[in-house]
Amino acid sequence: MSDAGIVVTAVFDLDGTLIDSSSGILSALAAAFTSCGVKPVRPLVSQVIGPPLLEMLSLLSGSSDAALIDRLAEKFKYHYDGDGCLQAFPFPGVESMLQGLRSLGVRLHIVTNKRAYPTGRIIDHLGWRSLFDLIYSPDS
Repeated sequence: MSDAGIVVTAVFDLDGTLIDSSSGILSALAAAFTSCGVKPVRPLVSQVIGPPLLEMLSLLSGSSDAALIDRLAEKFKYHYDGDGCLQAFPFPGVESMLQGLRSLGVRLHIVTNKRAYPTGRIIDHLGWRSLFDLIYSPDS
């Protein structure tokens, strides 16, 4: 929206704000643990999602062994970047809200802790690329 030179920008987080990505994250976690032959010490439920990946894997494995955590992270990324990230879906009303804001001229940005590759896949899968001016990820 631009009136008298004013530009309005809305900044959104992605996971848990615009989309529910828990199903894909949990399935990628399960696949990573299975691939590495490790049994999680905590149940793989949506409440474990939130911390950065390496911290989450350390908590779930009950280990601080860097080599193990790195292997788990590699397997998680492989499974999540494949099909896991495409299991995300928008929360009800989000798409129409974003389209409405965009039609008013509001600049839309995403700031997420999710890596750029799966973020881009999700945005493209949902057909949202044209809605956002900028997408910020830790590795972008």
